[in-house]
Amino acid sequence: MADPVVVAARQQISCDLADEVAILNLESGVYYGLDAMGALIWNLIQQPRTMGAIRDALLDEYDVDPERCEGDLRAFLTELASAGLVEVTDAQRR
Repeated sequence: MADPVVVAARQQISCDLADEVAILNLESGVYYGLDAMGALIWNLIQQPRTMGAIRDALLDEYDVDPERCEGDLRAFLTELASAGLVEVTDAQRR
């Protein structure tokens, strides 16, 4: 199975707020706020990264079970994709 590539969508703007991030979806006009872990992920995906690379960065930063980390990461990225904040593509299509 290919490792999906994730990148922040173009139709948004964001800014760092200490350990958090505020994001505005330019198409919907909806603001989103991310906590410290979400902010770390957000900063990582300003350039295209594989889901595996994001997971590995989280495992380096936090003491968490790898399977739980991957499951939580997938759920979080699914939420961001549903909100139009990230693009997820198959690594083979790049």
